[in-house]
Amino acid sequence: MNLLDVDPRGKLKLEFDDDFRSVAESFPTSRYRPRMGDIMSLQPLIEVWKQMKPYLDNETIIPTSTAEHLMKRLAKSYRTHRRQVRSAELNFKHNFTGGTIPGMKTVPMEHQVRAFGFASTIDASALLMEQGTAKTYVAIAMIYHRMIHNGVRKVVVVTPKSVLPIWPKELAKHADFEYTVDRVPKNPHTPLRFSVTLEQVFGNGVQILMINYDKMVSRKKDIIKWEPDMVILDESHRIKTRRVKRSKACHMLGREVQYKLILTGTLLGQQLVDAFSQYLFLDSNVFGRNWKNFEEKHLKMGGFKGKVIKGYKDIDLFAKELHSIAFRCTKEDCLDLPDQIDENLYIEPDPTTKKIYNELDLDFITDIGGEELSVDLVISKMIKLRQITGGLVRVDDGQLATVSNRKLSVLEDFILCHTFKRKMVIVCSFTHEIQLVKDLCVRRNHGFLILNGQTPEHERENIEKLFTEDFSIDILIMQVDTGGEGLDFTAADTMVFYSPTFSMIKYYQVKARVHRIGQFNPVTYYHLLMEGTIDEDILNFIQEYGDITSQVLDEKKGYNMKSDIEKALDKVSKDILKKRKLKPKREETTMAKKKVVVKAKAKAPTEKPAYTATDMAVAAGVEPTHLRAALRAIGAEKPGKSWGWSSAKAAAPLLKEVKEYFKNLGSPGRPGGKKKAVAKKPTAKKVTKKKVVKKKKTEK
Repeated sequence: MNLLDVDPRGKLKLEFDDDFRSVAESFPTSRYRPRMGDIMSLQPLIEVWKQMKPYLDNETIIPTSTAEHLMKRLAKSYRTHRRQVRSAELNFKHNFTGGTIPGMKTVPMEHQVRAFGFASTIDASALLMEQGTAKTYVAIAMIYHRMIHNGVRKVVVVTPKSVLPIWPKELAKHADFEYTVDRVPKNPHTPLRFSVTLEQVFGNGVQILMINYDKMVSRKKDIIKWEPDMVILDESHRIKTRRVKRSKACHMLGREVQYKLILTGTLLGQQLVDAFSQYLFLDSNVFGRNWKNFEEKHLKMGGFKGKVIKGYKDIDLFAKELHSIAFRCTKEDCLDLPDQIDENLYIEPDPTTKKIYNELDLDFITDIGGEELSVDLVISKMIKLRQITGGLVRVDDGQLATVSNRKLSVLEDFILCHTFKRKMVIVCSFTHEIQLVKDLCVRRNHGFLILNGQTPEHERENIEKLFTEDFSIDILIMQVDTGGEGLDFTAADTMVFYSPTFSMIKYYQVKARVHRIGQFNPVTYYHLLMEGTIDEDILNFIQEYGDITSQVLDEKKGYNMKSDIEKALDKVSKDILKKRKLKPKREETTMAKKKVVVKAKAKAPTEKPAYTATDMAVAAGVEPTHLRAALRAIGAEKPGKSWGWSSAKAAAPLLKEVKEYFKNLGSPGRPGGKKKAVAKKPTAKKVTKKKVVKKKKTEK
């Protein structure tokens, strides 16, 4: 018999038979106690009750009267929470009829009222509002609401370091209630100090304590000892990795607090699993606490020791769980902002750059002006390849070696041709690239500001104001790791990416610095890409993965931010086009002279191909990245915007060519399997059309 009881500490105690051991171990938070016999200790949580419920119903587990009372209490909490969530979804996601936000000086927009209404209905919620939609306003309104209705007096706001100065300004601008703001001291041994005590706060005031994510590691115990009533994580994607120290510190704090709120426009970064850690802080009942259970439910694992994510299971269920306590809106949904245009400026590499790039890519070692450059890890190689395309690379002895000035020359020509009616932001990945751009601005007599990791904190607070108000400044040179959060550079309408970044989160965060509330001009993003190099691969990856995250966050959220009138107008315009047999204007054009591709951000919905590149990779027995490299190497044309075919039969001839390619890739003394397909990629992409024609003639 499996007996369920409650121990003196309030935890569940399951005494189980030998044949029930595997089931007992699968329960969330289960902990085996061999010294006390066959007993499993469990936390009294809703997720435990949900998984245990079938065994309680069929009397496989027999609860004591105390345990039964606790189970009923958990069931009641679950039903109450579900009623709140359904009410919030019905009233603020699907059938919004208007409303106001109390305690604020400024007038809110409709999407802010809806977000506030949804978040105020449940204890823990996620505001997945895109960058530039003013989600901080909603968080401030939530502080007042919790103070009036739930008795909240102590609030902790955890933000990135660069966003710390923004919150006091936003509070002063919008909050119409009594509050105090204090920061956690820099010294980890200094006790928490406040400008006033709680008793000195006038009327229904609230104390707000600001801290950055890195300090949470050393000050988590002090914060918990302060006993906050509410915790807000701004830019919560900073805890997307569940095993790092700052994530664990936030998880610990989340377990102690009832009212929680996370704010981010980029919940899903490199992988869909980035949501797990953030929701573990917010509400562990959504995805659970156990990573293994989440893995079995939603992930397809493979690769080395079965720890590499190869795909996803049941994305519809994942999206449903994610949106159950989340409010999502994009700038396109709720703001009348100008258009965004992406343009790619392609740069043809010179022979020296091509030689150095290929040698490092294939052999992991090369020579630059007599200086040796070598790498031993793939990730190190990718970083060095990015530096080579930028024109300046750090060699083995730590010195900077010049490879080429092709990319810098294109940037110089671009700046010369720019009219500077509005300002410009140039985004770099490396500090030596910032120095190159700085020297260029000095040479061309352009006023500039620099924002990077070396910029002191007190200067960061003023850089936004200087860039906006000082008319002698034309250009802001910004490092992608530093300037992606909390800043407003709407004085510019042009952004140039000197080198791409691997992080999709940082990429979209940086873009949102200029395209947000307050921008009245169309915004153009220029990407400087060296042909046939890692520059193109990184940008393609970001765009492809952006389609997946958009599918989960936007297409599967189950509601629309547009009003009924707007939906009706959209339908009427489509019907008119259909009757007249007209097609909408093309949003994609090609400028042959500059080799520039202009793409509008809003993409028309496309049907998912039945047979994808991943399916073909499985059939060929290779990695998807190697397959795409092989397709480009054999000169295959993309069927559409991505590698996808209507059926396996349609892709069969191409699959045969790919298999032949991999078979012939190796030499007699070196099997083809040992030589990666990626190695042939740069050389294959550089073959021009004329060369292809010559080859065909010689073959004939």
